[in-house]
Amino acid sequence: MLTERQAQLIAATLEELRPKDWRAQQTLDVLSVHHQPYDFKTLLQVAINAALNPSIKSPSSIFLDGKHWNLPEPPKQRPVNPKCPDHDWYDAHACHACDADIREGNRPEQFRGHKMPKTPAPRPANWNELTQAGT
Repeated sequence: MLTERQAQLIAATLEELRPKDWRAQQTLDVLSVHHQPYDFKTLLQVAINAALNPSIKSPSSIFLDGKHWNLPEPPKQRPVNPKCPDHDWYDAHACHACDADIREGNRPEQFRGHKMPKTPAPRPANWNELTQAGT
């Protein structure tokens, strides 16, 4: 169990390592949601590894599986990345099928890695003519 003081120490350490992009409050928010079942030592090591990797852009990525979880003494449990609800063969945060849908104009950007709402098929351009012809 992570204490409030331990979470503050991790957040302050990460802000020192990445002062321009990782604010302490942002890290505290992430830790408040995801800290279990990890102990302080494991989280501190993983968080520092993540902060030292410039390709990891935010503290929320600490809890995604990756190289920053490769520790000398592996943790009992590594995180499992959530799957894309529409393309369950890809992780939600890196769904290539969603990216393709977005490039083709078939998916709004905000639905990358999220369930697309079911929408009715658009009406044909001559819908009024078709409906009036039958009356």
